[in-house]
Amino acid sequence: MPITRREVLGAGASLALGALPTISAAQIAGPETSGQADWDAGEVDHLLPTSSHDRILIKASFRRPLDGAPAMLVGDRRVPGQRTDTPGAFWQFQADDLKPGTEHKLALIGGDGRALCQPWTLTTMPAPDDRPEKLRLLVYSCAGGHDLFAKAGTGFEFLSAATRQRLLRRGLSFAPDVLIANGDHVYWDLLAPRAAPKLGANPAALAYARFDRSAPLLGGANEAALLKAAGEQITPLYGTLCRSTPVFFL
Repeated sequence: MPITRREVLGAGASLALGALPTISAAQIAGPETSGQADWDAGEVDHLLPTSSHDRILIKASFRRPLDGAPAMLVGDRRVPGQRTDTPGAFWQFQADDLKPGTEHKLALIGGDGRALCQPWTLTTMPAPDDRPEKLRLLVYSCAGGHDLFAKAGTGFEFLSAATRQRLLRRGLSFAPDVLIANGDHVYWDLLAPRAAPKLGANPAALAYARFDRSAPLLGGANEAALLKAAGEQITPLYGTLCRSTPVFFL
């Protein structure tokens, strides 16, 4: 049988990860990101923003499903949230017609008007014809991995989520203008037993979260499985650390 693109990419990722050296806590020690420790996340579990020169998109989850639709305040403007899951714990907010290269004050409020977290700021990108004097990028690859694999005796171990978050905090301490996460993030491909047997059709993985491809994605067991397998590789790593840094995931 011909080798598929998925198998080539999977094998390459496995080789790359297998070549990673062990990194000690001392090697990644450094200053914490300024202002991260004192920001009150309130009911927000994770928050990832991105922006263009005239738009802001926020994707967020909350510690519990919300009773009513939340909204995002951009200055004095109110932007209604759009639910992206069944229970109502995941929402996205998009504001357009914004001024380029401008720091915008943002806030999230519940359907009853109460604050869901402390306000924060996010800057739109420069206009297409602007010529900024500087641009600082934080670019990395292979940030994913589930702590379950290290505990299940698979022989394939990732850096722990806590260690990877420490690396992220170190990168953010240099105040990048943009963050680019160049994959991979979810190492849980159940269709790659030949390319990556320790990552894919592993008994521990299948027992932890089994996805039924004949069933709908949302509204049933698949939604819970996806949240366990993929969500736990995103939320514990990012939390709300990137709330003021536009992020681009490839």
